[in-house]
Amino acid sequence: MVACFHPGHTFAGLPPDDPLHYEKRSPYPVINLLRAPSVDEYIAQGKTQGIADNNERRLRQVGRALLKETFEAILAMD
Repeated sequence: MVACFHPGHTFAGLPPDDPLHYEKRSPYPVINLLRAPSVDEYIAQGKTQGIADNNERRLRQVGRALLKETFEAILAMD
């Protein structure tokens, strides 16, 4: 399985300033390769339940301003 992250990622249907976009963002394009059998096993064991909900709750709690500031600080390190 492939999990992709990109600095400009946006979810369709969300406002442009929604902090949830940062769930799939990274300062640089990244591709993670996941072992499909391992992912399936974790799903079957219930270990993935709530991950998206927890991510959304935390990103909204942190807020877009801090997420953007942190993201830009990482990019400024170059």
